[in-house]
Amino acid sequence: MLATTPITGQVYNDYNSDGLLTANGVMTDTGVSGVTVTAYDKTGAVMSSATTAADGTYTLNPSGAGPYRVEFSNLPAGYEPT
Repeated sequence: MLATTPITGQVYNDYNSDGLLTANGVMTDTGVSGVTVTAYDKTGAVMSSATTAADGTYTLNPSGAGPYRVEFSNLPAGYEPT
């Protein structure tokens, strides 16, 4: 049986709509804190959940076998995942 691998990422404001945190090596966007990130298995059961840190980073440590669906909730007003 394979060990599960953490799922990591960063939720951020994409001010210039380029899909990247940096442009030409310069940080152009900022992280969003307080977003709930949840991983679900193929049956819809919650496998792991975390809240983003001040810089928008998160790490999920899912239990059980994948594949997983990752969902973002508790987004600030006017925000949507892209």
